[in-house]
Amino acid sequence: MRIFKQGNWNKKIKNVCPICKTQKKGEVVLIGISGKQKGNNCEALQVHLDCLNLWIDLKRKIIYQSIRS
Repeated sequence: MRIFKQGNWNKKIKNVCPICKTQKKGEVVLIGISGKQKGNNCEALQVHLDCLNLWIDLKRKIIYQSIRS
């Protein structure tokens, strides 16, 4: 997973991290959107690295986000 030093937030369309709903400065990663693939290309969302809380389910072979409360 490639880590970018800061997000490329667009104030005009108000894209935000889907977890914290902000455009705060900090490292981000791109997370592909399921069902948005065309060939080797995939639409993705920027997510702050600090917002991620990833887990893996070895039986189901999935990685998922645990939402903090």
